[in-house]
Amino acid sequence: MKILKNLLYLILGLIIVALIAAAFLPKNYTVVVSETIKQPKTVVYDYLKLFGNQKEYSEWIKPDPNLVPVITGTDGTVGSKSSWKSENSDVGQGSQTITAMTDNQINLDLEFIAPMEGKAKVINKFESQDSTSTKVTVEFYSDAPYPMNLLSILVGKPMIEKTEKQILKNVKDILENKK
Repeated sequence: MKILKNLLYLILGLIIVALIAAAFLPKNYTVVVSETIKQPKTVVYDYLKLFGNQKEYSEWIKPDPNLVPVITGTDGTVGSKSSWKSENSDVGQGSQTITAMTDNQINLDLEFIAPMEGKAKVINKFESQDSTSTKVTVEFYSDAPYPMNLLSILVGKPMIEKTEKQILKNVKDILENKK
């Protein structure tokens, strides 16, 4: 019984330490990943601006092969929106909307409804390296209120970074092998 009591105190102590640590951590986080793709900027930009192409490369969609996102507005233009709803909790429910576009950048607002609610902003930047290659940089910005900020920094941020790197690798493979 004494061992059980000590174990309970240890668990409570760890929870208290985690909550105190979370109070001092930032309530927002940023993920930035880049990849150079051997295609002209217009080819890369025109491919990535279309929500309809995400089924080919997005690691966020892959867990549900039956998912068919609903695109409203003119795909690839400001105001167009892709909404999804999946029974698979790895995919969940949410939407993304193109909020601004220039020749070098596409801004998106993301809204997550399930399995957890949240909002994020994504900026895709396109920089010509030369006439045949483009550096794509994805910047992901999100907020995480206390005490979820601890979980977001320890688990969420690394997961998003890993997934976004894989997405850019997928895009690179697709576009560089395009005939």
